Amino acid sequence: MQIKYGKVDENVSKKLDKLFGVENCLIEVNPGNVLLPPKYEEIGERILNLEVRPDDVWLISYPRTGE
Repeated sequence: MQIKYGKVDENVSKKLDKLFGVENCLIEVNPGNVLLPPKYEEIGERILNLEVRPDDVWLISYPRTGE
């Protein structure tokens, strides 16, 4: 699987930048069509190729919601 990085739609990008107070605050990452910080581009391949061992423990939860 290959990770593809792209720019967020210009109108959406402007709204997100205003919301977070940071220019170019997110990039589009596929597969998954998710928005992540640009720093992810530096570490995405390492995460994708991470060795998973039989004794690894995974903690999974819902993202924080609400105020």
